[in-house]
Amino acid sequence: MYAIGMDDDPPPLVSAADWVQTPPAVQLAFLTLVDLVHDLSAQVQELRARLNQTSRNSSKPPSSDPPSAPPAPPARVPRARTRGAQKGHPDQQRPLLPPEQVDTIVPLRPTICPHCRTGLASDLPLSDPVWYCQIWELPPIRPIVTEYQQRPSVAPPVSTPSQPIFRRAYRPARVARG
Repeated sequence: MYAIGMDDDPPPLVSAADWVQTPPAVQLAFLTLVDLVHDLSAQVQELRARLNQTSRNSSKPPSSDPPSAPPAPPARVPRARTRGAQKGHPDQQRPLLPPEQVDTIVPLRPTICPHCRTGLASDLPLSDPVWYCQIWELPPIRPIVTEYQQRPSVAPPVSTPSQPIFRRAYRPARVARG
C-alpha cells in the first residue's frame, strides 16, 4: 500500500520531519506493519459482520442462532389500536324483533344466586331489567319433490292400454325421463 522513498508523503501518525530522519529499513518495517494493521482491520470487520448474523438478518436457519442472539420478534406487531370495534364506531348488531314476530319465547329463571351460590326458590319475584337474547337459526334446506302420475287408459273400441305420455309442460327442461 505504501511505497518506500524519501520524497513520499509520510504515513499516518508520523510527522514529515520524523519520517525524513527515519532509516529506510525502519520505514520499510513501519509501512509493512501499517499494511498488516489495515488488512487485519478489514478481516476483523468482516468477522464481526459474520458473527452478528442471525436468522433474522441473513438466510441462516433459526437453529443456527447463538444463545446470545436476540429472541425472535413477536408474531404480531402490537398496534396502538385494539382489536374489534373502535371507540365511537356504530354498533353492528341485528336489532331485536318484537315479541309477535318471535317463533318461540323461552323464559329463563336462575336456580342459584350468582354472588353467594345459594339456591333460589322458583316462586321468587323477578326483577327488572329483562335481558334479551334472540338466536336466529336458518331451517334446514329441503328439496321440493313433485311427483306426476298418469295411468294408462283403454278406449272401449281398442283393447290395448295406451302408454303414459308426460307432456313437456309438467317436466322442467333438464330432468331425465323415468
